[in-house]
Amino acid sequence: MNLKQIAEIHEYLRMKFRLFLILFFGFFFCASGQEKADDIKVILHEQTLNKLFSALGPVYGSDNYSFLLVKGTYHWTLLNPRIELRDSGAEYTADVIVETGPFNYKSKVTGNVSITYAADSNKIIIRITHAILPLYTKIFGAEVHIKDIDLALSYKDPFVFDGPLSIKTEMEFSMPDGNVRRVHAIPVHCQVIIKDHRIVVPCDIEFISESVKK
Repeated sequence: MNLKQIAEIHEYLRMKFRLFLILFFGFFFCASGQEKADDIKVILHEQTLNKLFSALGPVYGSDNYSFLLVKGTYHWTLLNPRIELRDSGAEYTADVIVETGPFNYKSKVTGNVSITYAADSNKIIIRITHAILPLYTKIFGAEVHIKDIDLALSYKDPFVFDGPLSIKTEMEFSMPDGNVRRVHAIPVHCQVIIKDHRIVVPCDIEFISESVKK
């Protein structure tokens, strides 16, 4: 075996090793042996989303109300807003302190959450879509319903996270014949799966190669 053949074998093995690295290149934040063995996946944990709520700080609002001949102002303050992730889907919950004139009370609100993946922008989009808070006050000692407000309107902007396409990459390999082979690794068939306490966005990786002469 001459030096040229040895060099060609060495280059071939080096290329195979680098392809192996591409196959396993990605952001595997966590994995489960029970899940489908996708090439790559991005995982957002429930705890991460709720840390974002804490970073937003207090959320509150107020407005005037009128019921029959009674007028006043109501105030509400959100406490411990959070998103709960289950196999059945995602739910928004929050405790709310309400003041309507001399009547104060605490209520728990639950709402709907939309979680989607936008392939064109490579974004995971989490949006609170519906969370109704009934407002009550007391008139002549009787509790009366004033109106409903949708707390989802307090979150005009969705939570947005980067998706798996951020690992899109390309590598070049010197071939024994002197040409260069360029390989593109592209995540495809991405989807959103909601599981207990986490959002999983799995993808397959498609490899596209082209010859480049130098």
